[in-house]
Amino acid sequence: MTKITASYRYRAMPRTYYALIIFYFMLFSCQKKTGDKHFEAEYPTIESIDQIELLTNEGLTIDWKQYKGKIIFLNFWATWCGPCIKEMPSIQQVQELLSDHNIVFLLATEENFDKINSFNTRHKLDLKFVRQKTSLAQLDITALPTTYIFDTSGSLVFKETSSRMWNDDENVEFLNSFLQPL
Repeated sequence: MTKITASYRYRAMPRTYYALIIFYFMLFSCQKKTGDKHFEAEYPTIESIDQIELLTNEGLTIDWKQYKGKIIFLNFWATWCGPCIKEMPSIQQVQELLSDHNIVFLLATEENFDKINSFNTRHKLDLKFVRQKTSLAQLDITALPTTYIFDTSGSLVFKETSSRMWNDDENVEFLNSFLQPL
């Protein structure tokens, strides 16, 4: 067994302190500084529906003009996302409940249409599934599910990353706050 002498311990301590100082310097020197353009996000913040490209089940790009004057409820999800799947029946129910209003419900994923169609066959949901052409990174989405709501002019008015029971009374009332009857 090697005995550590006192002089060795004192020589090793400054090295440990230097290592800690360097570690903290590296850790805190990489923090984003407010107003520092070098650290600005690579992608712009989503403000309008026109910044998002989606594909129909037929592979055609969705033309947002067809939804002009309508509220757009856009939910980003994945077939492997438990919270996404859990909230889908509530989205379907609120879609039925608000069917006489000017709102469109779209559920977007990056997965291919074979996976989307297989998922829908298993779960038997009456929802409009679409495929995103714009990546999650470009949309600044870091977790799923994420829901965007766009007003009748196509401007983003709501963004949330988490699941909800959209058919709960308070959530239906929340959605009603954006709506006008047809």
